[in-house]
Amino acid sequence: MKYKIANFILLLWVSALVCSCTNQEELYADSSSASLLRIAESMYKSRDFETAKKLYQQILETKPHHIEACLGLATIYKQEGKSAEAINLLEETLKFHPQNTSVLKALGKNYVSINNGEKCEKIYKQLYALQPEDALTMNGLGICSDLKSQHTQAQTWYKKALEKDPNNMSVQSNFGLSLALAGKIEEGIKYLTQLSQHPKATPNVKHNLAVAYALAGDTQKANEYFKGDLDQDAIQKNINFLSSLRSQEAASLKIESSKLEPLDVPKTSEKISKKKKTGNKKRKETVKKLEAPSSNKLERSLRPKKSPIKEPPHQEVERITT
Repeated sequence: MKYKIANFILLLWVSALVCSCTNQEELYADSSSASLLRIAESMYKSRDFETAKKLYQQILETKPHHIEACLGLATIYKQEGKSAEAINLLEETLKFHPQNTSVLKALGKNYVSINNGEKCEKIYKQLYALQPEDALTMNGLGICSDLKSQHTQAQTWYKKALEKDPNNMSVQSNFGLSLALAGKIEEGIKYLTQLSQHPKATPNVKHNLAVAYALAGDTQKANEYFKGDLDQDAIQKNINFLSSLRSQEAASLKIESSKLEPLDVPKTSEKISKKKKTGNKKRKETVKKLEAPSSNKLERSLRPKKSPIKEPPHQEVERITT
């Protein structure tokens, strides 16, 4: 009997020792990850992205679903233009943390950046179920609707967001752009112009106002707002966004020498006269006047293209989601 009791006590002691060692290993791993995370975040803030990236990866080797390390690495992937890697990482992490709002927000923004309206809407709806009173979640749903060319629905979401946060500059800016994209160009310009005069107006407001002027065909005004706070890269991203959301009638645009120009300028064709020739010189002058594009307006084709746009280009969108 004493032998059995001694064996039982020994077994308890061994079990406690094993559990203690396991707990110590977990505590050490957690402590190590926390230390590495602090260093990684410090390196990121000092713009040493390469070192930060390696540290985030090191954390994920031991703790594959570490939320902060996942978010940090996904941010760096996105900066490197590796949206697919960022999305895959966030999707995997979301499987183990399905209700983590930080992961959902990051994933939603990445889908917005590649203009994937369907998937970003799915993610933002999950967020909305978790935080139905959050204005920025409604703003995200508005952006997703705009990406799907559902501008009326988008404006409904923006209005709901503004009911919760009336002074949110991001939401107001997106609402103004949505008006212009929906064809209410004058209304959108008026709204964004008033917003741009606000003391706390961000470069994004002028950016969206430039889009509205481009839609109106006012090249001069568009360039004024484009080059005020944005570099060439931001301008091109803006035009890509505009082109991806426009209907089939919209012309593809490009930036050249800091000017907005259409890729294909339609030529005006009409009969000059049914009368006999009155002189080659006079006719040539008339044709030139008819074919010459306006120097103050950005012309665009009103005829649908032969092949419809199946899917918008994967360009990073200059929309404010936070």
